Amino acid sequence: MEENVVIAEEEFTFKKFFDLIKKSGKRILVYAIIFAIIGACLAAIVGVCTIDDKVYTTTVEYTHAGIEKGLAPDGNVLDYNLIKSSVVINAALKDMGYDDATVSSLSAAVEDAITVAPYVSDAIAKKIAADPSFEYTPTRYVIGIRNNSVKGIKSSSYATLLNKMVEKYREYFKTTYKYELVFTEGIGSNALSTTTDYFDLIYLYDSQLNAFRSSLKALPDSYATVNAKLMAKIDILDKYVSSLENYILTHNVQKEGATQLLSDNIANRKKECEIKSDAYANQITALTATIAAYNQQFETIIVGGSADKIITGGDPTVYNSLVTKKDTIVSLQAECDIAAQILAQKSVLVPTTPCTDNDRSYVNQRFGEVYSYYSLAVADMNEELAQHTERYVMNNGVRTVNPASTAASMGWITVFATLIVTVVVGIAAAIIVTSVKTKKKN
Repeated sequence: MEENVVIAEEEFTFKKFFDLIKKSGKRILVYAIIFAIIGACLAAIVGVCTIDDKVYTTTVEYTHAGIEKGLAPDGNVLDYNLIKSSVVINAALKDMGYDDATVSSLSAAVEDAITVAPYVSDAIAKKIAADPSFEYTPTRYVIGIRNNSVKGIKSSSYATLLNKMVEKYREYFKTTYKYELVFTEGIGSNALSTTTDYFDLIYLYDSQLNAFRSSLKALPDSYATVNAKLMAKIDILDKYVSSLENYILTHNVQKEGATQLLSDNIANRKKECEIKSDAYANQITALTATIAAYNQQFETIIVGGSADKIITGGDPTVYNSLVTKKDTIVSLQAECDIAAQILAQKSVLVPTTPCTDNDRSYVNQRFGEVYSYYSLAVADMNEELAQHTERYVMNNGVRTVNPASTAASMGWITVFATLIVTVVVGIAAAIIVTSVKTKKKN
């Protein structure tokens, strides 16, 4: 029974409300017009103040290895302001159809108008606010340009400008950091006929393979997968070369008309290594003395041994340079010593008996096979590197999180909101006035 009473009261209340609206019809119209005029004036004021504050933005994200430490793919500190470099801006403007003269006149203005700022999420911002020592390296950057900030370019083209800049920056990023390592053969198809002896050609193959290894080791971590594949190819080539070298040594195979015995050839190369090693030893001695003299000029602190020596009271640049140079020479000397030892071991394999014509024919044939494998492997390695660069540096180095758009700005939203609110207030005022006058009559 009580439930029915409540429903009846609600129905009566709604009925009264709608009757009130009917009675206020004319007043609502008049008040709505008056308040609409007031709202239009306010909206015009708001529009003038806010519409020009419209900002076009787009966001890019770096995804390459090392960005979590703020580094570029080459291991140096990332300069994200290159997004608005003249190279990128000029390419974007040209792509939009501007001629060279116009590009030249607009480039500096665009660079000044463009902003590039790290993107920090609300969650990260709260962590930074709570703990000033909290370290955060952004991987996303917001590129923006304010409405009417560049004379000569319509604001309606700003979104296109930003999108073109991101496109050209990605191309610039690829060109700059793609590590376009290209292996050159270094050994021509006629090498067999031009080298003095078979062992010299073996030595040339070994040098080339070692150079390939050094180049691969110098690549950044993002090349780890393809690096392993290419190292495997080099190891296979090395086995072919080593197998042929072993046959040459154990059969004392020399080219017809060779100017020196194979054993003498090996002995001379061993002597060259020893001479280099001695020269490196002299350089190491001189550098050690220079470093010691430099240390006396400054206060030093020993931490865990001489390797952890810290120079205080002066610029450590010279000290660090000397130590680095010494370490490099020590490494080179060690390589020479190892090479000399290997050559000594190889000389033992060479018999005193001369080779036969069949031995030479066999070696000539094998060199032809080795070169074929070598040439194909170099081409395959270059292809692998090119594909990896395209996939990981271009596609994963920089990506667009969201393209720039011409969505309605907060300025227009505020204008419409101001107009609508004032009209609603006018309607509400009309209803209230009618209600008050009705009550007075009753």
